[in-house]
Amino acid sequence: MGAQEFFTEAVGQTAREAFIEAKAQARDEYGYGGYTGTIAEKPSFRIVEGESSDPYSLAEELLRDDDHWVADKWGPAGCILMGCDDDINHYLFFGYASS
Repeated sequence: MGAQEFFTEAVGQTAREAFIEAKAQARDEYGYGGYTGTIAEKPSFRIVEGESSDPYSLAEELLRDDDHWVADKWGPAGCILMGCDDDINHYLFFGYASS
């Protein structure tokens, strides 16, 4: 089995709320059988702090550099806060997932 790179945007009051919703949506779209190559396969997430005006660029750089916190297909997804509208935060979840 291989690994698939994924980038998933989600919203919520907290990162945990957004992560749970993103996983549920991915399972609805891709099934519950495992090896979907999506956020549905991730057990948890890790907040990533970094300097970048573009969250996608930061995520791609971390994956390209094989950052041990987010580049493991069995480990946590990376999570970057993209912005906030009122009480709703926008997050980017990313990483490799089993496929």
